[in-house]
Amino acid sequence: MADQSTEKATPEKKEQKPQIVFNEKGKTDQEKATCPRCGWHPTDKPAAPDADMQEYLRCALGGKLFTKVYPLYDGKLKLKFRSVNAAEAEFINKVLMKNDFDSDIEVQDMALKAKLLFYLVSVETPEGEEVFEAFSLEEFTVTAVNEEYKKRFGTKDETLLRSINQTFQIFLGLQQLLIAGGFDSNFWKGAGPF
Repeated sequence: MADQSTEKATPEKKEQKPQIVFNEKGKTDQEKATCPRCGWHPTDKPAAPDADMQEYLRCALGGKLFTKVYPLYDGKLKLKFRSVNAAEAEFINKVLMKNDFDSDIEVQDMALKAKLLFYLVSVETPEGEEVFEAFSLEEFTVTAVNEEYKKRFGTKDETLLRSINQTFQIFLGLQQLLIAGGFDSNFWKGAGPF
């Protein structure tokens, strides 16, 4: 046991905190870059699940449309979405561009409605499954989109519709991840055997 009188007293070191740099709006760079809702930070690199990458690759190579089922509320609600083909995507964009809308909000509203008519395949609840036919390109006008949207969703609960819309945005995000993943050298590793 060492003699306490012979031990040298060391000065206390102050803990240095990382310096916080504020930007011109009074927020730190970390606060500015981090999503206040989900905590996502730009350095986080989201990746598509391997099973989705495998299915996406099979669909792309096999000339089929990519589909995905999203079970919500412990499986009580299942939403099935599909990708669109090139003709459908081009047609949606042409119709949206050639119509005169009063505001960007009207364009976004119409784009969401139109895309849902093509992308949403089915809604399954405990009462049964409602399968939707793909919207016909021949019938595609702003008036027809509004009428078909009201027919399909007009009597649905507003919170259900919000669940459908939010899940649709997740599906679109997944498609972007899958496309971006094709440029990643590790993409093929997750593709697995055929």
